[in-house]
Amino acid sequence: MVPFLHITTKVDGDPDQSLSQEKGGIGWPYLIAMDSDGTVIVRNIEKRKQTVATFRDIIDAEVPAYLALKAAAAKGDDDALVAFLKKRIELANISFAEASAERNKLSKLDAEQAASLDQALVELEVDELFASIKERNPRGYAKAAPIAARMAEAGRIPEGKARARNFWRLVGMYAQSSKDQELAKRARAALKKIGR
Repeated sequence: MVPFLHITTKVDGDPDQSLSQEKGGIGWPYLIAMDSDGTVIVRNIEKRKQTVATFRDIIDAEVPAYLALKAAAAKGDDDALVAFLKKRIELANISFAEASAERNKLSKLDAEQAASLDQALVELEVDELFASIKERNPRGYAKAAPIAARMAEAGRIPEGKARARNFWRLVGMYAQSSKDQELAKRARAALKKIGR
């Protein structure tokens, strides 16, 4: 592993201006570990620990675990294939379309594995949906809202307070624009349950 410090400088000609955003950064500090191909293999380090020593402990534990899981999946181990797909979904190293295709190829899933992967796919789809909305662009919301509404109708609801709140707000926008009172009522109830 090679240490790399990225500071967004806004300097013309700096080749790495969008690196933090490309790798999922939404604030500072943002610490991740990547492999030699630039694939993120440990994320959200700064949210879990606050010292350099504990950052190092996380990296020392999680990097080898990721690499071992990747190797086991490459050998065709059924449990490793499931776990490695879920890990890549959690790290956002795979698109929703790619992850869905891989999920459909996994034939030896027990009920718990299937439910866990399917929920991870919901989270990934919602994250991609919100990533598609650029700087509060009304057109982006108008395009994303019906997709969120279809997900809600199908029972594909994201978990996590912030993600679920944003999802239901989007569903509410669609319900308002389409004058779907039942869906609007459902969105309001979901938002009330989530709270602030």
